[in-house]
Amino acid sequence: MRSLTLLHQSASAIRSLATAAMDATQGQLDDLAEPPGLLGVLEDVAKRLAGHAEPAKDQVVGTHCAHRSHAA
Repeated sequence: MRSLTLLHQSASAIRSLATAAMDATQGQLDDLAEPPGLLGVLEDVAKRLAGHAEPAKDQVVGTHCAHRSHAA
């Protein structure tokens, strides 16, 4: 029974592939390789990796500016 619960938990944790990212990757690969599909298995691996990747989050860049005035 315990192994069945573990199986259900593991299966529910599996996310679907990001097909939009995979399609975008294929488009980029088609632009890079002549003729399209030339890279074969490497293209498949690149698309699968793109499908598993988390979307990039915007980075927050903070700046700090300090001014010190001295009274003489």
